[in-house]
Amino acid sequence: MAKLPRFKVGTKVIVDVTDEGFTVKPATPEERGFRFPYSEQALLAEMTPETAHVDALAEPTASEFGDWKRKEQQRNNRLLNSIRCEW
Repeated sequence: MAKLPRFKVGTKVIVDVTDEGFTVKPATPEERGFRFPYSEQALLAEMTPETAHVDALAEPTASEFGDWKRKEQQRNNRLLNSIRCEW
């Protein structure tokens, strides 16, 4: 797949993601110019579980699950009601 668009190792690309799929194209000179101020390696160099605050990770709330959680609860309620009706 890299041969057709003439990509080489290290080629900077732009990836556009839509509901229909994704497109990968070479970055323009303007798009290639941006650099993050820190590398991933530099950011993670001295990270430990304590400095990452893994003990402070939040549990997602029901509202953060959105419609999925509400629909699951409705399905469970219908199932329970159907079981009760059989008794």
